[in-house]
Amino acid sequence: HSVVCEDESGIIAFLCAQLIPPGEVEILNLAVHPDHKRKGVATHLLNTLTAPTQHLDVRQSNAAGIAFYRKHGFRKVGHRRKYYSRPTEDAIMMTRQVNRS
Repeated sequence: HSVVCEDESGIIAFLCAQLIPPGEVEILNLAVHPDHKRKGVATHLLNTLTAPTQHLDVRQSNAAGIAFYRKHGFRKVGHRRKYYSRPTEDAIMMTRQVNRS
């Protein structure tokens, strides 16, 4: 699952996710151009996901990202030591359940 947001200047955001049957998705990457942050673009991209169970990993140092995901119902479910490289950093594993009824 890939979604791109564009404006007249070009691509401003994208989301890439992997479907994990049955009914789950793993968010692989969600990025918004700095000029377009805090305008609802990332929320719009999250809302394109229809799977009821959604997972992701986020850098431990990414306080803004963690706060964004918590705001949207994600909860910490685990910790991956030295998951990221350049620089080496732990990951916070997060999951949310979405009721689309």
